[in-house]
Amino acid sequence: MTATEFENIEKLYHYTSIETAKNILKSGALLFHRLGDMNDPYEKSKHFAASAAIIDDIAIMDAKFSEVLQLYQQISFSVDSEQSKMGFDIGPMWGNYADKSKGACLVFDKRKLLQSLPSECQHNAIKYEKDFSPWVIAPKDVQRVTDIENFIDKNVNSLLFSKTLDWQYEQEYRIIIKSKNEEKLRIKDSLILIILNEQSHSIQEAQQIAATFAAFDVETYLLGIFIDQVAVSKVNKSNTIYPNYDNLRIASPDEWHSNSMTK
Repeated sequence: MTATEFENIEKLYHYTSIETAKNILKSGALLFHRLGDMNDPYEKSKHFAASAAIIDDIAIMDAKFSEVLQLYQQISFSVDSEQSKMGFDIGPMWGNYADKSKGACLVFDKRKLLQSLPSECQHNAIKYEKDFSPWVIAPKDVQRVTDIENFIDKNVNSLLFSKTLDWQYEQEYRIIIKSKNEEKLRIKDSLILIILNEQSHSIQEAQQIAATFAAFDVETYLLGIFIDQVAVSKVNKSNTIYPNYDNLRIASPDEWHSNSMTK
């Protein structure tokens, strides 16, 4: 894939470990995870706060609120940001979700992935809010336990696509589905390539991992950081893809272990 081809595709990035990446390739699917499995304490412990118009017991309504929320499952991705980072170049994402940078970043064609979604899925970019609260205040017409599920279903966008500003570095794009069953998202032909972090792998290690991924007909690239520049080079190949950084110097594979680069 050339730099131009890579740049012209709108992408979604999914950080994970090498072993999980292998499982994704073997199964051809990403797993959805329930809200209770998320690492944001405010997201997995939302509470219901009703108006004075409620008729049923507030504790029972709160329990029902949590029960219905746990029916929703999600898959998280990162996206490119003109104001911040390219989606594959987010340090905390490599550290937190990709096995302390020893893992991988799966790059998907956003259009193809979204086209393959089941009709019941919803998707959107996360909105990061300064005044985000885990307490959800329901309107006056939500008075009984039987009103809870309908309220949640009608307000999914505000309930499940917002987080505190603390998490904005993730540049998250989220896909959700409501189901009692454990759901999977078939990736079909939407996976473009896989990126490894050069800072955590020797060339030999990267080549071994790339050979494993190649068995699934997936190309592997290396992410390298030189001074204040970033480049991504295909393992064992000469072509390079790269983000739109000003004054970017393209790195050839022979330069991955050099201590500096001249512009």
